[in-house]
Amino acid sequence: MKYQPPYGAPTDDAGYVNGNPAAGVKGSIIPAEAVENPQREIVAAIRGAGLTPDPGDLTQLLRAVRSGLLMFYPDTGTANHLAIAPSPAYTALVAGNEFRVLVANTVTGAATLSVSGLGNVAITHRDGSALASGDLAQGQIAVLLYDGSNFQLQAASTGSTSFTIPYAADNGSANTIVANYTPAITSLTAGLLLQIKVAAANTGGVTINVNGLGAKSLKNGDGTALSVGALAAGEVIIVTYDGTNFQLGSVLSGGSTSLPYVADSSGTANLVVANFSPAVSSYAAGQVLLVKIANTNTAAATLNANSLGAVTIVREDGTPLQPGDLVAGKVAQFIYNGSTFQAIGSVTVATSIGGSGRRRRMAVTGDKTFTITADALTVEDASGNVRRLANVNVTGNLATTGAGGMDSGSPATGWLYGYAIFNPVSGDVKALASASASAPTLPAGYTMAAYIGALRYDSSGALWRTSQAGKYTKVLWGTLPTAPPTLASGAAGNVGQGIAPTWSAIAVGNFVPPTAIVIHLNAMKGDGTDMIIAPNNRHGGWQDAFAALATAAPYMMIYDNDQTDQDVLPIDLFLESTNIYYAAVLHESGGARICLSGWSEDS
Repeated sequence: MKYQPPYGAPTDDAGYVNGNPAAGVKGSIIPAEAVENPQREIVAAIRGAGLTPDPGDLTQLLRAVRSGLLMFYPDTGTANHLAIAPSPAYTALVAGNEFRVLVANTVTGAATLSVSGLGNVAITHRDGSALASGDLAQGQIAVLLYDGSNFQLQAASTGSTSFTIPYAADNGSANTIVANYTPAITSLTAGLLLQIKVAAANTGGVTINVNGLGAKSLKNGDGTALSVGALAAGEVIIVTYDGTNFQLGSVLSGGSTSLPYVADSSGTANLVVANFSPAVSSYAAGQVLLVKIANTNTAAATLNANSLGAVTIVREDGTPLQPGDLVAGKVAQFIYNGSTFQAIGSVTVATSIGGSGRRRRMAVTGDKTFTITADALTVEDASGNVRRLANVNVTGNLATTGAGGMDSGSPATGWLYGYAIFNPVSGDVKALASASASAPTLPAGYTMAAYIGALRYDSSGALWRTSQAGKYTKVLWGTLPTAPPTLASGAAGNVGQGIAPTWSAIAVGNFVPPTAIVIHLNAMKGDGTDMIIAPNNRHGGWQDAFAALATAAPYMMIYDNDQTDQDVLPIDLFLESTNIYYAAVLHESGGARICLSGWSEDS
């Protein structure tokens, strides 16, 4: 619209003057165009927004601008070649032109937009990269901004709260993933984000072939190859193409796209109710939802999004959900695989056995008390499901029964076994002592446990003071036992130069637990003592170059008759039975003693 100056004005931008008869000032004469043209401009905008001009409504222009429909156009083109026909038609494009386009066909690769027949102009991402297959889908509204050369894709919305990453089921084999997407992905571009339901657990390095574009290696985020078992059959993985390889688990890293999020509004455990706004209209394979869990699950659970129906939730590997997998107050990520929701964010999947951990310690602190600490500890249930616990620090008391004490009854003289136990519903971690090294009786609710190590309960009604670090336990004599426990002392059997030894068996059951694989000893001898120690009685005796027993096996340990000093030597023996073997001959006034230092377990 052109500015209309007063009738007869000397210039095109002359202003209007109000008349003043009293002062003899003649007012400007208003031309018809000055009244008609602004009205026609306003009415055109109102009609362009789909409104009917109403003489009684003076807010129509405001509502037309607010509606956004003045920049909204349906796509009349073909796949990869969008076209719109604004009315009135554009005669040229200028930087800053913005269009909201209702996409008619899902793109399968690079795409263009033609406005008013002015020619095909490339559509790119904001970083200048071309579109990839599926970047614009049928029915999406794409916001496109002309930068003077290309149309930059600003946003594309379906009106749903869910961000859908392309999803396909793997139809390859172990270590060779084949993912055929519909519509097909026609090229691999850096930043491409995909979901794949894995067909088989990997046994080594993995490749991914997308729509026959060629096998690409799947790496960890740090560029290393996947370890054996990193992928499980039935698991849905999210991968990102970095221009060379696919990276596992690089989900929306650094991007601006947000996943749908809502707080669980359910009032009961085992039912997740997620009412997104605007509502999710249907479940679709590959759909990703984030939900802040309201109640820790105590059994199998379901997710109901916007009353579309309750869908079973499974673990990331497709196995049934376990109590405590969904934790109140934590955000869980769910991916719909076409039949169930796989819980990704709130399920801890570990590969180590129950009891393994980092800086695992157990120490006896009193006659009937012990503490268990660990920076990290893996607990396991009867089905083999595992959880990783952090910063464990619990105390057990044999004077009590249940969580934090004995699993049942009172302690008896002999060996007890310490456990850390976990209640996945309440999140509580406790210590437990049991007379069983493999099957403790777990208190109600505590379904997961980690074996820590053995404890010696003395006939005096108190625990030996021991300190365990990892698999190794050290006996701290002074309080109980008051002196190093002695397995054998004095002369026993026979040993000497060139003589086949006569062994004396030493039962170790009162000194190390049945779970021990190594016994740690201190062997002490006085002047003029010959002594040998071995894990079995098949070893030979003291031999030298002058008197060898050619048919005997080598000795395990020997002290010769040097007659000059006293010796103390630490010895570690792998246990082959419930006995170790010893022989000593005392020459002159010498003595011999074998004392316990500690033990190591295979746990």
